[in-house]
Amino acid sequence: MEKLLIISCNGYSSSSEDRAMEKVNKHLEEGWRVKMISSTAAGDGESPSAYSWAFVVLEKDGE
Repeated sequence: MEKLLIISCNGYSSSSEDRAMEKVNKHLEEGWRVKMISSTAAGDGESPSAYSWAFVVLEKDGE
């Protein structure tokens, strides 16, 4: 079985990223493994309104 988690990040606050990483960590604790991570970025990296995204594919055997 596979799951796709999408993590978004902007320069204003880290609370949404913290919640997303808590979800990833919860799945890892349940025996899921990271199959692939892909990320994108928007903007010049200096603008606080720039967004970036990470796509995390998790997999678990036997389900």
